[in-house]
Amino acid sequence: GVVRLWANTSAITQFLPGDLARFAPLQPGIRIELNEADSQEVVMAVLDGRADLGIFADRTPTLGLQTRPYRQDRLVLVVPPAHPLARRRRLAFAEAVDYDFVSLTQSTSLAQRLELESRLISKPLRIRIHVRSFDAMCQMVAAGLGIAVLPVAAARPLVQALGLRQIPLSDAWVERQLLLGARDLGALARPVRSLLDHLVGVPD
Repeated sequence: GVVRLWANTSAITQFLPGDLARFAPLQPGIRIELNEADSQEVVMAVLDGRADLGIFADRTPTLGLQTRPYRQDRLVLVVPPAHPLARRRRLAFAEAVDYDFVSLTQSTSLAQRLELESRLISKPLRIRIHVRSFDAMCQMVAAGLGIAVLPVAAARPLVQALGLRQIPLSDAWVERQLLLGARDLGALARPVRSLLDHLVGVPD
């Protein structure tokens, strides 16, 4: 069987490689077609039948999809080593918004979350550049073009490779839930059900 799985960048970067590698030998007859997209695009792909399963961030309108929890991630601030915030051990997002930012494209759930939170504290983000990947974000940070907010597991290897600083954020909203969604969880084809059960059962 074939399972069409769509997932956002956070899931693909942090969790799916290992989860799918463990699934493959358990179900060698199932082929997975994986497509990376923004969380809103993932939901629409499941709704219109292009995807059997989707993985997307919480706060994304589910538009009637049935969901199960997949994984949790945490957002952190990434800065160059010479940045004024680089020596901080922890800070609030409001303390960072006076600086230039590097961001994912505006359609992503992460960019929308940051925009919303900056509006709530009446401090609009100073976005200097938009890019399409976590790797590109960190490259731009290393080049001195701004600071960035990324999921911790995605940031860790890039921070180490580029000599950047990773700073925990104290805001409650930096804890995110990634969700698995389908049109009808009770009517999944057997290969899709097998993958869903595996992903739901994988420990963090």
